[in-house]
Amino acid sequence: MIDLNDFRKHVYSQSGEDGLIEKQFKHLGIKTPTYVEIGGGNGKELSNTRLLWERGSTGVLIEGNPTEFAELVKFRKGDYLVNQYIDCEENTMDYWLSASPLPTDFDLFSLDIDGNDLWVWKSMEKYTPKAVLVEYNYAFTDSVTIAYDKAHRFNQTNYYGASASAFIKLAKQKGYELVGWTDIHNLLFLRKELCDGLKVHDGSKVQTGGGWPKSNRDMQPY
Repeated sequence: MIDLNDFRKHVYSQSGEDGLIEKQFKHLGIKTPTYVEIGGGNGKELSNTRLLWERGSTGVLIEGNPTEFAELVKFRKGDYLVNQYIDCEENTMDYWLSASPLPTDFDLFSLDIDGNDLWVWKSMEKYTPKAVLVEYNYAFTDSVTIAYDKAHRFNQTNYYGASASAFIKLAKQKGYELVGWTDIHNLLFLRKELCDGLKVHDGSKVQTGGGWPKSNRDMQPY
């Protein structure tokens, strides 16, 4: 039984996600995974997909910040690039991905927008990626998220995203299992039917507590 947490490795990612991704797709026999990274920044630093791209993979990168997007265009040749903040109304993931060449069951969805992360993943109906890597809000242990707000932008407080418990609940609702994580950063989920040979976790050992300064806004239960 393979525990992906034993294979954490940092190349370009934040804290070991490169190793989780690499080992997962090696186990699945997928040599050039397709990907979507939302909140892709400039595609260089803290990127969960740069290593895949350097090894010949291509996918979709979505970045709302125009300054970051300008750098992204210069650097990530071959990827399908979108300059847009994603919401759950008009500018949905399903809408923008439908204009891309990706199949509906593309390989990796990396989600880090410091805001409506849970709601964006929940809103996806047409696309069912094999794996989902999502940043969690480690300030909270309970199952909580921000209220959906199309205009939300991260303000360097602990009012952002959703807790690990909330993402694990949503993942199970969508048919995914937790197969790895990097402490205080990201959770890696895989579709349940693909988990053979991989250790599945219940989330009880995921690190929580601390983080950004407390906000005057309250997270809501999920």
